[in-house]
Amino acid sequence: MQIINNSLDSIIQVFKAAGIGDLSRLPDSHDARAMFCKQFNILGRALRAAKVQGFTFDQVHYECVDFLTGELLMADCKLTEEIYDTLMTRYNELPRSEGGMRGDRALPFDIDPTLATLDTTRVDRDYVNQFFQNFVASVNEGKGEDQINAALNDLHSAYPHLAAADQPIVDRVVSGIWDGTREIHVGWTCTDYVNHVKEEDFRARLSAAASRFGVDAEKLSKLVKLHPTAESINEYGRFDDIMDEVDPAQAKQALAQLSGIKVRGKDVMRTVDAVLRRFVIEGGCDLAATVKDELDVS
Repeated sequence: MQIINNSLDSIIQVFKAAGIGDLSRLPDSHDARAMFCKQFNILGRALRAAKVQGFTFDQVHYECVDFLTGELLMADCKLTEEIYDTLMTRYNELPRSEGGMRGDRALPFDIDPTLATLDTTRVDRDYVNQFFQNFVASVNEGKGEDQINAALNDLHSAYPHLAAADQPIVDRVVSGIWDGTREIHVGWTCTDYVNHVKEEDFRARLSAAASRFGVDAEKLSKLVKLHPTAESINEYGRFDDIMDEVDPAQAKQALAQLSGIKVRGKDVMRTVDAVLRRFVIEGGCDLAATVKDELDVS
């Protein structure tokens, strides 16, 4: 119990030092993420051992006997199931390797696969959805502003249970539902709306990549949805087929527009190759940000 409490204290301090006391996202710095990873590994393994000995989240106060002295000891567990689920969500967001296609990334984190495979996704999804549905119902039924704001505050309190990348998407959905620019779909969950927006965003990025570089959008989409790795991306020559369609003159102009700098002719195809590889492997990355990264434009 002491190990669990000490590790939890260390984790909370890491997030507070990064200005994220609500645990709603990972710290930005690699060092802070590495410390979180280390302490969560300790906490998770200690929790697993404690469960074998009868630990449950329903019980806060515990008694145990010191085997050396025979003294009866009392211990309170600071870790709640809600906090643990939130930390597990953050742990599963740690990248398995730091970065995309370039070689100057930091070392990957020491993620314990036996901890990361513990799935809290469905529980988190259901927990958030109950507040989301309450907000949608408040808007749909024309409730007063105070009641809608109360429902919105309840929903925001559940944000730490969302993946960090999904939080701004839910903000967009909520804003659209409230101002009437997004249609309310009967029976849709919060996850349904999030997935719909993700598909909209992907289609927009796909269209931009295809038109900017002069490649076939459907062909590019099919390759993305195969979820290839860096090693398998060109199986059966699929990626080469896409690169063969690139218009160098059009691509040069696109790179200049996206990066804000003039790109030398000899660097055009190399950069497009790197950008499209990342677009495919990362499932449709932000084009401008990726181009600037590959060209080292700050």
